[in-house]
Amino acid sequence: MIVKIFEISRFVAVGIGFFLAYYYGGSGEHIIHLLLPWLVVPIMGFSAVEGLFFGKDSAKAKGYGANSAYQIQTALFFLSISLMSVWLYIVDWGVWADVTLLFTFLLSMTLSAANHTYQAVAHHNLTWNNLIRPFGVLALIASVYYPLSLIFT
Repeated sequence: MIVKIFEISRFVAVGIGFFLAYYYGGSGEHIIHLLLPWLVVPIMGFSAVEGLFFGKDSAKAKGYGANSAYQIQTALFFLSISLMSVWLYIVDWGVWADVTLLFTFLLSMTLSAANHTYQAVAHHNLTWNNLIRPFGVLALIASVYYPLSLIFT
């Protein structure tokens, strides 16, 4: 049940983030600056909390073994990226710091999507996360295309 609450909260928080970033953003730089913590914290930060405090339930929902050292290490990585997104929002080091962390986040999510796709196809692990992750990552990439195109033109 707790994993479902995290899943729903993740979608809601990301949706709120997009609304706020596009409503208050204006320039591509400002949209990315506002959006970054709203993408990273719900997606990676909530996953970190799941992995660290609800590891057994989280692993079961995803079709993996529970409470391994790898799961804890991955959760700590997610936590570090989440904390960095909040830090960059607070200190506002500029667009290139935001874009660098955004690309790190998107690359991590892309590699995660490749792994989830592999797990679904090769190991017939047809959990919701394995099936939806590739489409979710494509949607994330598409959703940040517009503000990034403003920055890079």
